[in-house]
Amino acid sequence: MGIRFLCPNGHKLNVKAFLAGKRGICPDCDAKFIVPQHSDALAVPIDAEVPASVEPPPVVPSAPLPSTIEPPAIEIATQPLSPKLRKPRPSSRRERARRVSVALGALVLLLAVALVMVLWYQN
Repeated sequence: MGIRFLCPNGHKLNVKAFLAGKRGICPDCDAKFIVPQHSDALAVPIDAEVPASVEPPPVVPSAPLPSTIEPPAIEIATQPLSPKLRKPRPSSRRERARRVSVALGALVLLLAVALVMVLWYQN
């Protein structure tokens, strides 16, 4: 469900609900505002003082990781796999359809060239 509200200059706006509390710009007047939490409200201009209900929560620093943890060892292959051992890349329906249409186009072009050659040499 979306949030319907008015920008600080009175233009009607409609945004997705997950954008509540985020900053926005009116496409009509380029006014900067904060999207309200509820529909039928007036957006808070960014230049104005932001109410406490709209401010983001304070950032709490996370505890540092213990220094005794060692990163896992990463084994790197020195030689790439040969083409025979690689898994074939799965092709999508769209890619297969494109390949078929290209092949049919080439076949039609060859048939047209053959027809032109036959007609040319008959005269």
